[in-house]
Amino acid sequence: MIRDKNVRWNRKFVLYRPDFQNYKNVAASDVFVPADGLAADILTEVTGMDVFAPLVTAAGALDTGSSQVVGPVEIPYDLDPTKTVGVGVVWTHDGTGSTNLATTTWAVTYNAVNFGANIYNSAGGSGATFKIAEPTTALDTTITAQTNFTFANSLELCVSPRGVIAANKLLSTTGIWSFRARLSAATASFDTKVWYLGLLVDYSVRKTKGPGMTTDSGVPQNWLDTSPSPATGGA
Repeated sequence: MIRDKNVRWNRKFVLYRPDFQNYKNVAASDVFVPADGLAADILTEVTGMDVFAPLVTAAGALDTGSSQVVGPVEIPYDLDPTKTVGVGVVWTHDGTGSTNLATTTWAVTYNAVNFGANIYNSAGGSGATFKIAEPTTALDTTITAQTNFTFANSLELCVSPRGVIAANKLLSTTGIWSFRARLSAATASFDTKVWYLGLLVDYSVRKTKGPGMTTDSGVPQNWLDTSPSPATGGA
Protein backbone atom coordinates (compact mmCIF):
# COMPACT_ATOMS: atom_id res chain seq x y z
CA MET A 1 0.00 0.00 0.00
CA ILE A 2 1.25 3.47 -0.87
CA ARG A 3 0.91 5.77 2.08
CA ASP A 4 1.19 9.53 2.14
CA LYS A 5 4.36 9.34 4.24
CA ASN A 6 6.00 7.16 1.56
CA VAL A 7 5.41 9.72 -1.18
CA ARG A 8 7.84 12.49 -1.91
CA TRP A 9 5.94 15.65 -2.83
CA ASN A 10 7.16 18.15 -5.39
CA ARG A 11 7.53 21.73 -4.27
CA LYS A 12 4.82 24.11 -5.42
CA PHE A 13 5.33 27.58 -6.87
CA VAL A 14 3.15 30.67 -6.50
CA LEU A 15 3.63 33.89 -8.46
CA TYR A 16 2.26 37.02 -6.82
CA ARG A 17 1.75 39.35 -9.76
CA PRO A 18 2.00 43.15 -9.57
CA ASP A 19 -1.79 43.47 -9.60
CA PHE A 20 -1.85 41.86 -6.13
CA GLN A 21 -0.20 45.00 -4.80
CA ASN A 22 -1.58 47.77 -2.67
CA TYR A 23 -2.22 51.01 -4.54
CA LYS A 24 -2.70 54.56 -3.35
CA ASN A 25 -4.12 57.75 -4.80
CA VAL A 26 -1.31 60.25 -5.29
CA ALA A 27 -2.24 63.76 -4.11
CA ALA A 28 -5.92 63.17 -4.96
CA SER A 29 -4.97 63.22 -8.65
CA ASP A 30 -6.67 59.89 -9.43
CA VAL A 31 -3.27 58.49 -10.37
CA PHE A 32 -2.73 55.21 -8.59
CA VAL A 33 0.75 53.86 -7.93
CA PRO A 34 1.98 50.90 -5.87
CA ALA A 35 2.04 51.71 -2.16
CA ASP A 36 5.35 53.15 -0.99
CA GLY A 37 6.42 53.53 -4.61
CA LEU A 38 7.70 56.69 -6.21
CA ALA A 39 6.40 58.38 -9.34
CA ALA A 40 8.43 56.13 -11.63
CA ASP A 41 6.76 53.02 -10.21
CA ILE A 42 3.52 53.36 -12.14
CA LEU A 43 2.37 50.50 -14.33
CA THR A 44 3.89 51.10 -17.75
CA GLU A 45 3.93 49.19 -21.01
CA VAL A 46 6.87 46.83 -21.36
CA THR A 47 8.43 48.26 -24.56
CA GLY A 48 5.54 47.89 -26.99
CA MET A 49 4.47 44.44 -25.82
CA ASP A 50 0.97 45.36 -24.58
CA VAL A 51 2.10 43.96 -21.23
CA PHE A 52 2.06 46.31 -18.24
CA ALA A 53 4.19 46.15 -15.11
CA PRO A 54 5.69 48.56 -12.58
CA LEU A 55 8.69 50.38 -14.04
CA VAL A 56 11.12 50.12 -11.14
CA THR A 57 13.73 52.44 -12.58
CA ALA A 58 14.26 54.06 -15.95
CA ALA A 59 17.54 55.96 -15.98
CA GLY A 60 20.33 57.40 -13.91
CA ALA A 61 20.92 56.64 -10.25
CA LEU A 62 19.24 53.70 -8.56
CA ASP A 63 15.86 54.61 -7.09
CA THR A 64 16.56 53.28 -3.59
CA GLY A 65 13.29 54.62 -2.20
CA SER A 66 11.20 52.53 -4.55
CA SER A 67 9.53 49.35 -3.30
CA GLN A 68 6.75 47.02 -4.37
CA VAL A 69 4.36 45.90 -1.62
CA VAL A 70 2.35 42.68 -2.10
CA GLY A 71 -0.47 41.73 0.22
CA PRO A 72 -1.77 40.98 2.66
CA VAL A 73 -2.64 37.81 0.76
CA GLU A 74 -3.53 34.34 1.91
CA ILE A 75 -0.77 31.85 2.64
CA PRO A 76 -1.27 28.74 0.44
CA TYR A 77 -3.53 26.32 2.30
CA ASP A 78 -1.19 23.37 1.70
CA LEU A 79 2.06 25.08 2.75
CA ASP A 80 4.08 23.05 5.25
CA PRO A 81 5.43 25.54 7.83
CA THR A 82 7.96 23.00 9.09
CA LYS A 83 9.88 23.26 5.80
CA THR A 84 11.77 26.17 4.24
CA VAL A 85 10.01 28.64 1.94
CA GLY A 86 11.85 30.04 -1.07
CA VAL A 87 11.39 33.63 -2.32
CA GLY A 88 12.62 35.31 -5.50
CA VAL A 89 11.85 38.32 -7.69
CA VAL A 90 10.72 37.95 -11.32
CA TRP A 91 11.78 40.89 -13.49
CA THR A 92 12.87 42.00 -16.95
CA HIS A 93 14.95 44.74 -18.58
CA ASP A 94 15.44 46.39 -21.93
CA GLY A 95 18.62 46.81 -23.91
CA THR A 96 18.32 50.37 -25.08
CA GLY A 97 20.46 52.25 -22.55
CA SER A 98 23.95 53.48 -23.13
CA THR A 99 25.13 52.47 -19.64
CA ASN A 100 24.56 48.77 -19.38
CA LEU A 101 22.90 47.04 -16.48
CA ALA A 102 25.25 44.23 -15.45
CA THR A 103 24.25 43.33 -11.88
CA THR A 104 21.12 43.55 -9.73
CA THR A 105 20.40 42.79 -6.09
CA TRP A 106 16.85 42.55 -4.80
CA ALA A 107 15.92 42.97 -1.14
CA VAL A 108 12.76 41.19 0.00
CA THR A 109 11.18 41.47 3.46
CA TYR A 110 7.93 39.99 4.72
CA ASN A 111 5.33 39.97 7.48
CA ALA A 112 3.25 36.99 8.57
CA VAL A 113 0.07 37.32 10.63
CA ASN A 114 -1.50 34.55 12.70
CA PHE A 115 -5.19 33.82 13.07
CA GLY A 116 -6.61 33.23 16.52
CA ALA A 117 -7.45 29.76 17.78
CA ASN A 118 -10.56 29.76 15.60
CA ILE A 119 -10.73 30.44 11.90
CA TYR A 120 -14.14 32.12 11.98
CA ASN A 121 -15.20 34.56 14.67
CA SER A 122 -11.51 34.91 15.44
CA ALA A 123 -9.68 37.77 17.15
CA GLY A 124 -5.97 37.13 17.09
CA GLY A 125 -4.76 38.86 20.22
CA SER A 126 -2.43 41.58 21.41
CA GLY A 127 0.86 39.97 20.41
CA ALA A 128 2.85 41.33 17.49
CA THR A 129 2.34 38.17 15.43
CA PHE A 130 -1.42 38.75 15.41
CA LYS A 131 -1.24 42.29 14.02
CA ILE A 132 -1.16 43.72 10.52
CA ALA A 133 2.21 45.36 10.06
CA GLU A 134 4.60 46.53 7.38
CA PRO A 135 6.57 43.69 5.77
CA THR A 136 9.90 44.46 7.47
CA THR A 137 11.09 41.01 8.59
CA ALA A 138 14.29 40.04 6.77
CA LEU A 139 14.60 36.71 5.00
CA ASP A 140 16.73 34.20 6.89
CA THR A 141 18.79 33.75 3.73
CA THR A 142 18.86 36.99 1.77
CA ILE A 143 18.84 37.25 -2.01
CA THR A 144 22.33 37.61 -3.45
CA ALA A 145 23.46 39.65 -6.44
CA GLN A 146 22.48 38.42 -9.90
CA THR A 147 24.93 38.71 -12.80
CA ASN A 148 23.95 35.88 -15.17
CA PHE A 149 21.64 37.96 -17.38
CA THR A 150 22.74 39.63 -20.62
CA PHE A 151 22.11 43.32 -21.25
CA ALA A 152 21.70 42.79 -25.01
CA ASN A 153 18.93 40.20 -24.45
CA SER A 154 16.20 42.80 -24.22
CA LEU A 155 13.10 41.71 -22.28
CA GLU A 156 14.59 38.39 -21.21
CA LEU A 157 12.72 36.88 -18.28
CA CYS A 158 14.91 36.99 -15.18
CA VAL A 159 14.41 35.41 -11.76
CA SER A 160 16.63 36.53 -8.91
CA PRO A 161 18.65 34.13 -6.77
CA ARG A 162 16.56 32.37 -4.13
CA GLY A 163 16.03 33.79 -0.67
CA VAL A 164 14.73 31.63 2.17
CA ILE A 165 12.28 31.83 5.05
CA ALA A 166 13.60 29.24 7.50
CA ALA A 167 11.63 26.20 8.58
CA ASN A 168 9.28 26.75 11.52
CA LYS A 169 9.32 30.54 11.18
CA LEU A 170 5.69 30.32 10.08
CA LEU A 171 3.17 28.63 12.36
CA SER A 172 0.26 26.31 11.68
CA THR A 173 -1.98 29.25 12.61
CA THR A 174 -0.33 31.69 10.19
CA GLY A 175 -3.06 32.80 7.79
CA ILE A 176 -1.87 35.76 5.72
CA TRP A 177 1.42 37.33 4.74
CA SER A 178 2.75 40.31 2.84
CA PHE A 179 6.03 41.11 1.09
CA ARG A 180 8.08 44.13 0.08
CA ALA A 181 10.53 43.89 -2.85
CA ARG A 182 13.10 46.55 -3.64
CA LEU A 183 15.92 46.80 -6.17
CA SER A 184 18.57 47.50 -3.55
CA ALA A 185 21.73 47.51 -5.69
CA ALA A 186 22.64 47.61 -9.36
CA THR A 187 25.35 48.71 -11.76
CA ALA A 188 26.27 52.30 -10.94
CA SER A 189 24.58 54.98 -13.09
CA PHE A 190 22.91 52.50 -15.43
CA ASP A 191 20.12 53.84 -17.65
CA THR A 192 18.45 50.54 -18.48
CA LYS A 193 14.72 50.20 -17.81
CA VAL A 194 13.81 47.55 -15.25
CA TRP A 195 10.29 46.17 -14.76
CA TYR A 196 9.13 44.25 -11.72
CA LEU A 197 6.96 41.31 -12.81
CA GLY A 198 6.16 39.69 -9.49
CA LEU A 199 7.30 37.65 -6.54
CA LEU A 200 7.93 33.90 -6.90
CA VAL A 201 7.43 31.72 -3.81
CA ASP A 202 8.16 28.00 -3.53
CA TYR A 203 7.17 25.73 -0.67
CA SER A 204 6.82 22.12 0.45
CA VAL A 205 3.35 20.66 0.45
CA ARG A 206 1.82 19.83 3.82
CA LYS A 207 0.80 16.21 4.25
CA THR A 208 -2.81 15.19 3.91
CA LYS A 209 -5.18 14.86 6.84
CA GLY A 210 -4.74 11.13 7.20
CA PRO A 211 -6.28 7.77 6.22
CA GLY A 212 -10.00 7.24 6.23
CA MET A 213 -10.91 10.82 5.32
CA THR A 214 -13.10 9.93 2.34
CA THR A 215 -15.70 12.62 2.98
CA ASP A 216 -15.49 16.30 3.82
CA SER A 217 -15.60 16.58 7.60
CA GLY A 218 -16.52 20.25 7.44
CA VAL A 219 -14.55 23.36 8.20
CA PRO A 220 -12.67 22.97 11.52
CA GLN A 221 -13.79 25.71 13.88
CA ASN A 222 -10.63 25.32 15.92
CA TRP A 223 -7.65 25.99 13.66
CA LEU A 224 -5.42 23.82 15.84
CA ASP A 225 -7.74 20.82 15.74
CA THR A 226 -5.87 18.33 13.54
CA SER A 227 -7.79 15.22 14.58
CA PRO A 228 -9.41 13.01 11.91
CA SER A 229 -12.81 14.23 13.15
CA PRO A 230 -12.34 17.93 13.92
CA ALA A 231 -14.98 20.02 15.63
CA THR A 232 -16.77 21.96 12.95
CA GLY A 233 -18.27 25.42 12.94
CA GLY A 234 -21.22 24.67 10.71
CA ALA A 235 -22.04 23.03 7.41
